[in-house]
Amino acid sequence: MSNIISPDMYEDQIGSAGYFNTEELTNQCISYNIPLSSDMVGKYVVARCTEAGVHAGILESHSGRMCVLQESRRLWYFKPADNAAFLSGVATEGVDHEASNVGAPVRIYLTEVCELIECTDKAEESIKNAPTYTV
Repeated sequence: MSNIISPDMYEDQIGSAGYFNTEELTNQCISYNIPLSSDMVGKYVVARCTEAGVHAGILESHSGRMCVLQESRRLWYFKPADNAAFLSGVATEGVDHEASNVGAPVRIYLTEVCELIECTDKAEESIKNAPTYTV
């Protein structure tokens, strides 16, 4: 049996609001012997996904390349604050509020997470206080 869990396995677990049943994910991970612990659970992180872009929020759960973020804000377009560089700069300095497009906070289930970066308190406050982008 493979240790890779396909999101297709969970189609029936996604409710009408689009939320993923994390209890079911936990039960499936236990049955596949996939580690559930992460020292970043409960912390504010930046998550980069191969298909879904960049998100920042509180890490609720994490397993392999999947995670659930609370109060997640999509960083659709971002410029790191204080002349920082790269995504690591966003995690340390936050975002430039004038030059970034940040979505409204939501709870989100992400697949294909290829990078999780723990944020500094400064970055967390900057991202949380960024204006919500509207068209």
